[in-house]
Amino acid sequence: MQRSIELAASAPHIAHRSPNGVAPPTRRIGVDWTIAGPLLLAHGLACLAPWTFSWLGLGLFGVMYLLSGFGVTIGAHRYFTHGTFVARPWLRHLLVWMFLASAQGSLLRWVRDHQIHHRYSDLDGDPHSPQHETGFWYAQLTWLWKTPPSRAENKRLYEQYVAQLGADGFLRASSRPSLLVGLHLVVIAFLYVVGAVWESGWAMDALVRGWQMGLSCVVWGAFLRIICVLHATSLVNSAAHLWGYRNYKTPEHSRNNWWVAIVSLGEGWHNNHHGRPAAANQGFHRWWELDLSFCVLLLLGAVGALQDLRVYRAHSGKTELWFRRPISTLDSL
Repeated sequence: MQRSIELAASAPHIAHRSPNGVAPPTRRIGVDWTIAGPLLLAHGLACLAPWTFSWLGLGLFGVMYLLSGFGVTIGAHRYFTHGTFVARPWLRHLLVWMFLASAQGSLLRWVRDHQIHHRYSDLDGDPHSPQHETGFWYAQLTWLWKTPPSRAENKRLYEQYVAQLGADGFLRASSRPSLLVGLHLVVIAFLYVVGAVWESGWAMDALVRGWQMGLSCVVWGAFLRIICVLHATSLVNSAAHLWGYRNYKTPEHSRNNWWVAIVSLGEGWHNNHHGRPAAANQGFHRWWELDLSFCVLLLLGAVGALQDLRVYRAHSGKTELWFRRPISTLDSL
């Protein structure tokens, strides 16, 4: 199963911009309020941040931002979508939970939509292109709550893009709406308890007397953090297809954008990524292109948590494998 997941994840760099013979997904219209409602509510609750500030809340915001952000950049994107390295089972499962904490929905749907983006980037069928009549805010936010495809088309898209990933029982189970809702309720409860106990100690009525610090931790560590990670991720879809410079003459409008790279933990070097989608390093194609997610991957490789890391070397124009493993250990990790 490990090998099949890697093969499925590595497929997008083969299918990049090759829609011949395959009908693009139907353009989504209308509003799905089961998605729009919670998103708008989370935005509203995040607006409580100025009135609920605490240093503990800010600290939890930072920790949770990095954990859930790396779940998106390293987990959903570089591992599950593009297969840029081979992860040990414990790391693979941890990356799933870190991604789920980002509140960006089903991992299988995220991977599917990103593969579609690579195949139809800035063309009809791209789920979140800011080009043409769609514009910045469509790519940044509103595409998320457009009415999903019909059941028949949805099944076809899953079979076309994530069938092998979906064969993994753990990944299938992790995409259940009940698990996603339950996980976020647990996170919110945990953050509230941490804040309340921090303020009031282990007294019997700590959860009542410490409600202000508990609320601060929930607003900053959950709602504000979820919204900031979401918009940082979405800036790669919007701003990084509108503003910046290009290292590679790719057929779509991808750009390298330094400030998007900062908030998205290295994902803002988007033209590099479209030029070399199979590489784990989206930055460092020029010396100043800091890629924090790639730095974490180097650390994980150094401690043996992953192997066969695909690294593009700009000076040679080739992609190399770092942290190589023997072929005989292919299925034993």
